[in-house]
Amino acid sequence: TGAAIETFSHDPDELHRLFYTGATRAKRELHIVDPKKFDRAYIL
Repeated sequence: TGAAIETFSHDPDELHRLFYTGATRAKRELHIVDPKKFDRAYIL
């Protein structure tokens, strides 16, 4: 949502924590996709 994007743009550490938490809690598999044509991709 717009509010989430606004929050993450002001506090990038919050986005990093969210990504780390999701990645480390994966039970069996983790699929990370990288959209080729998206302006706001998360940089790994």
